[in-house]
Amino acid sequence: EQQLQLVGGWNLFSTYMVAEVMDAEVLFAPFVEDVIIVKNYLGLAYLPEYNFNGVGDLLPGQGYQVKLNNANILTIVGDYLSPEDNPIDLVNGWNLIAYLRTEPADVIAVFEDIEELVIVKDNTGMAYLPDYGFNGIGDMIAGQAYQIKVLAAQQLQYLANNQSYRFETAAVENNLQHYKTPLNTGANMSLVIEGSQLENVLDFGDELAIYSTTNQLVGAFVYQDQTIVIPVYGNDDYSKEQDGLLNNEALTLKYWSNEKGEEISLITNWDSSTGLFEQNSIQVVSVESTHLEFSKLDFEILPNPATHLTALTFELSETSKVEIQVFNILGDLLFNLGSNTYDKGENSVILKVADYPVGTYLIKLQTSNAVYTKRLLVQ
Repeated sequence: EQQLQLVGGWNLFSTYMVAEVMDAEVLFAPFVEDVIIVKNYLGLAYLPEYNFNGVGDLLPGQGYQVKLNNANILTIVGDYLSPEDNPIDLVNGWNLIAYLRTEPADVIAVFEDIEELVIVKDNTGMAYLPDYGFNGIGDMIAGQAYQIKVLAAQQLQYLANNQSYRFETAAVENNLQHYKTPLNTGANMSLVIEGSQLENVLDFGDELAIYSTTNQLVGAFVYQDQTIVIPVYGNDDYSKEQDGLLNNEALTLKYWSNEKGEEISLITNWDSSTGLFEQNSIQVVSVESTHLEFSKLDFEILPNPATHLTALTFELSETSKVEIQVFNILGDLLFNLGSNTYDKGENSVILKVADYPVGTYLIKLQTSNAVYTKRLLVQ
């Protein structure tokens, strides 16, 4: 048998066992009163409250997501799956896979032969991101499931339990001292800040914080003289209150300086990223420190809704560079007016939207010290 330790809240889980009955409803029956939802990689759900089971049987090699009211132990009794006899098919794009070995193995070693690997994420959103040389996972653990994104369909083949992977690497640990660990909401994105961007801004042990527009802590990470990848949490649709970022909500970055004993705002440059929350996205930001309060820049879009032309009006306290970009509701960059210098006082920029398909768009204005975003409806 295998006993899976599930926490109260969100879990990614998998099993190396095959029971006579693998139906989700049967497996979770011993503590069904604590089960809020079980989901597979397609998003199909088992919802006990509504007597609905869209998951059916748990499949070998697949991972699953479950949210519980309280911690419980899921016990599965049956036959062992031999990892060497059960390769896992990876589709082009996102996958949620099982870990089929009984003993831990280093995530870098496990995925050494996988081509066009973009990212591996664990239950908390901690990531292995090979393009940035960042490993926040370390060992893969029995009972856990992992989100994988690849750009080419292929198979993942685990070694047999009596074989060992040839190397191990140390994971980057995130031992926060000042900030509390943000709530794992079951939805996250990955925020990359390269070490070269941080070395002249933060000292070793300083802590980065990500805030929502309502000043809710949605991500935090300890700086350790290297590139960091921060899990940033979105809102949990199965909570009564908002507990994370809404889709397309803007991120604000600050850090705690141990030397100064204060929280300091960070100037952000999002380059090709949006600076807006999108589940499972990977965004890269460059940062600068400032002791100055961010100047408020409140801009208007009139008319809104618009059909042919609309004006972006904003007021500056001093002559500044402002970059104006237009995104669709999915966060794809459609148009960039570039970074231009605008005079102190009121400024107005005309947008021609006659050729835009009907729908909702995001207008982003970025100054030297902040990002401001508003929605535009084109009719």
